[in-house]
Amino acid sequence: MPPIRRIAGQIGRGLPLVGDAFAVGAELFNPKEPSLEQRVKNAVIVGGGGLAATAATGGLDAIPQIIDLVTEFSGPVGPQQLRDIQGCAPALNVERHLRDLAGRAGQGKATEFYKGQMQAALRKCQAVAEPHAGAYARYGTEGGLNF
Repeated sequence: MPPIRRIAGQIGRGLPLVGDAFAVGAELFNPKEPSLEQRVKNAVIVGGGGLAATAATGGLDAIPQIIDLVTEFSGPVGPQQLRDIQGCAPALNVERHLRDLAGRAGQGKATEFYKGQMQAALRKCQAVAEPHAGAYARYGTEGGLNF
């Protein structure tokens, strides 16, 4: 293998970890969050959890995160199957779960995201997964994904 391909492969594998490490700093210095205590919680839970998710999945956790981010800015686009995947992305985006956890750390209650948006996103995941039920996770009757 040519050396340039090896170097590109190494950079490509490390890029998601660099992005998550940057997110830790971004959470610490987030000007939209006035509370230093909450910024530290966000940095540890969202940033640290993102690093752990990236390390555990080899960077694959970035796929639903990118889809979710693009959909948030552009809205759902394309054919219906693509729109279903775009609607499912928030339920698969690890950062959304971690941000909710950081927001309610010490409060013992779910945020608005978990009260409404997550259930809607899980229903979209069900619509995407049902035709391939043998190959993918199925939406459980208790409101969660079952494997």
